[in-house]
Amino acid sequence: MSVEEFMAKVKRTCEIFQRETPQGKTAAGVVLNKTCNAFNGKLTKEQYFDLLSSIQPLVDNEKNENLKSILGYSCYMIYKKSELYEGDRNTDVTHAPFVASEITTSQVSKTIVYNSMLMNESAEKEMVECQISGTAPLEDQKVEVRRSITSELLGSCPITNGKFSFTCKLPKNEVCRIFVDNGGFVYFYTDGKPISADMEKLTVRSNKSSQKVNDFLQLVERERLVELHETDIQKKAEINRQRGERLLKAVRENRDNIISACALSLVYTEMSYEELKPYLSDNYAYSHHILLSPMREYVEGLEKRKPGTPYTNLELVDTKGRPHQLSEYIGKGYVVLHFWHGLGGYGYQILPSMKTIYDTYHPRGVEFVTLAFSFGVQGWREEVKQRGLTWPQLMPNPDTNPRDALAAYGIRSYPELIVIDAKGTIVACPRNLEELESVLKELR
Repeated sequence: MSVEEFMAKVKRTCEIFQRETPQGKTAAGVVLNKTCNAFNGKLTKEQYFDLLSSIQPLVDNEKNENLKSILGYSCYMIYKKSELYEGDRNTDVTHAPFVASEITTSQVSKTIVYNSMLMNESAEKEMVECQISGTAPLEDQKVEVRRSITSELLGSCPITNGKFSFTCKLPKNEVCRIFVDNGGFVYFYTDGKPISADMEKLTVRSNKSSQKVNDFLQLVERERLVELHETDIQKKAEINRQRGERLLKAVRENRDNIISACALSLVYTEMSYEELKPYLSDNYAYSHHILLSPMREYVEGLEKRKPGTPYTNLELVDTKGRPHQLSEYIGKGYVVLHFWHGLGGYGYQILPSMKTIYDTYHPRGVEFVTLAFSFGVQGWREEVKQRGLTWPQLMPNPDTNPRDALAAYGIRSYPELIVIDAKGTIVACPRNLEELESVLKELR
């Protein structure tokens, strides 16, 4: 199969997936996975990002976790067959991971990107044997146990007459999930205590830790789904705000138990560097817990772009393919650097407000520069044109590795904002548009 035939088949399968029934989506997902696995050619960077822009939105929007994992693995396969692939980071990979080499998850107002490969294959994990049993709707045929942080499959069992019972070894002191065919799931804490799950009511009977974890995360998931289906922008924003406040409260009030780590893993991008520092200290019992691995990566990124740090020049191209340097925009006044990811969600929602802020402050000498990532080139050009984005719209030069640009500024989430002064020094990293406006008002 030629590269052109492969790309056409992947895109056609993605289109079929979007209009299929749940059963049809599963079939299309399997076809996509097999197609990506069977392809033996080599993709250029541009071809990889073109295909990623077709598959990754399906991953991001899929609610069925089993199907999400199948789609995510397809992303990983095309990455391995692209010229960007540099091996599995010197790790001892004994089996193919079940998800993409980078995982995206949604926080309150940002999309997080983190490296699942390190968590899947890097360390010797202490394992514990868990007895898992319970009841499930009669129409379901199988239960699966997956690691919460990466969706890695850890065990499965057939359902017989609405009941299941099995034993499997799981990473100790982590949060895992039990799934059934219809997409329902429960959470539990892997301390070796027996787990009894009611997959119809989505409840867990076990020790207090597992019950508290499931009750808390089920509430968070219900709030997330309410927000997802809300169409009124103001109501959506209020639901979002309340969810963020609930998570922050849970972090503060549960420092001595796993709930704080669960909540922190979902809300850390709403916290400042100073607020996060105590949770990186050895005085905090869960500072090295795997749930907070993405948070630790995120904080490392914050340190790379903290105020007072000199900016890093980047090689870029505009929507017409013309080369640029980031340095072209530095030295005349303040610059707002905006990192935009092609996965959609909140990164797209803020664009109308970004335009308003640009219209207000650009006449006062503030330049805005947007850097786009994980778009197909044509798709990116169309988005810029359709949304009427008139300030400089750039992406990493195709001759460079886009990861280098992200690494230079420690970008692990989207959207991100950085304010640079005329001397080329980072002066602020606003967490949201409200903070950006506050910073810009203070500039002289």
